[in-house]
Amino acid sequence: MTMLGRRLHNHHALLLMALSTGLAGCTESLRIQEPSQNVLAPQPVVLRSMLQGVSSPSTLQEEFKMLAQNMPGFAGVFLDNGELTVSVATDDFPARSLQRVVDWARGYSSGARRSPSVKVRRVRYDYNQLLSQFDAINASLSAEDGLRSISIDESLGKVRLGISLSTSRASIQARIVSQGTPGDMVVIEEVEEAHPDATLNQIYRPVVGGLQIAYPGNPGPSPCTIGFNLYRQADDGFYPDVSQGLFFTTASHCSPTPGTVGGLTVYQPTASPSTKIGVEVDHAPILWGYPCPPLKIPCQWADILIVKYLDSIAVGYGAVANVNSSKTIIGYYNIQGTVSGSILGDPVTFVGQAGGKKTGRVTETCVTKQLTGVWQVCQYKANYAAVPGDSGGPVFVPYSAADPIGTPRVVGSHVSTAGTDRYFAPIAQIASALSHAYYWF
Repeated sequence: MTMLGRRLHNHHALLLMALSTGLAGCTESLRIQEPSQNVLAPQPVVLRSMLQGVSSPSTLQEEFKMLAQNMPGFAGVFLDNGELTVSVATDDFPARSLQRVVDWARGYSSGARRSPSVKVRRVRYDYNQLLSQFDAINASLSAEDGLRSISIDESLGKVRLGISLSTSRASIQARIVSQGTPGDMVVIEEVEEAHPDATLNQIYRPVVGGLQIAYPGNPGPSPCTIGFNLYRQADDGFYPDVSQGLFFTTASHCSPTPGTVGGLTVYQPTASPSTKIGVEVDHAPILWGYPCPPLKIPCQWADILIVKYLDSIAVGYGAVANVNSSKTIIGYYNIQGTVSGSILGDPVTFVGQAGGKKTGRVTETCVTKQLTGVWQVCQYKANYAAVPGDSGGPVFVPYSAADPIGTPRVVGSHVSTAGTDRYFAPIAQIASALSHAYYWF
């Protein structure tokens, strides 16, 4: 056993002794001086597209499912005020399994890589049990029943349900208990309806992420936001194809025809003959069957569309605007690449043309949430501030002095607001949902 392994084993043994003497629910910090030699490398910056409508993207839920299948008792992993925390549903979770979870988390999340220590949290249900009941509830409740969102809360070891303000919490509780779900496994909360955030606001060149865009026939109350500038992926799968020009991301619901390429012309910042910057060329489709979850039809794996820039437009590749409190551009974030995704507690930064620059943390993962009649599958909820007009804005890991080369990095695209909650589509699902492969820095 390595020195690191012995430290983990000894600390973990102390934790199990505490749990066995009736201190269930407490946590024990495990000081990690260096990562294991088996730490997974971050995902490559090129993310490949999957065949639309045939298979679902790899989500954080799928990652947790694989971990749980290989490590009985695993219930989740997240960041608690920046400290990597592993939830377990057993008093004898092996130190070797704990190290495997730590290695996976550090390969998946930049926030986990920066955590100097690890702690273990005892919960009642493991991830396999949670996922089984999540699937059962997902298959039995729909929007007509008052369901507005559903996810697994890995910090509590529970299934979390969001219901409409007019739905009886007691009736939902009784219904899921009657079908075999333990009552203490579920948290039910009332949530507000999600609405698109479809209104940096001057002509600005080169065009960078975070700027205001507009288009004729916008169905929303205000314009949207440019996300990330990118190239198409070359046929060799490793380099950008610069011959096809540059593209940018924004929200699919910003288009009058969400999920469908309709040749929409896009302008920056407002629609006029002299401010045309591009034309839409790709959408994440709205699906009406598999792989939508049961009773969650229609669905979309990412609320995203791609616009091709006109060749005459100056573009800041890899650049996102950095702004002050007045939304005046004071510099750029030089985006370095992508991460696989985020875990609960990860810090994120967001820039929207209406709300400006905001920071926050991921507060819920893999939330299936309804937005204007379409179920957005396995989205992330965060507590950064956003307002109408911010849809499509870039969400990224903020700069860290401890990782100056690897940060900031792309995390996802802002989708919507529901009350004080903000939702974004994770980067892996964005890449998988599009019909072409793109080079993300």
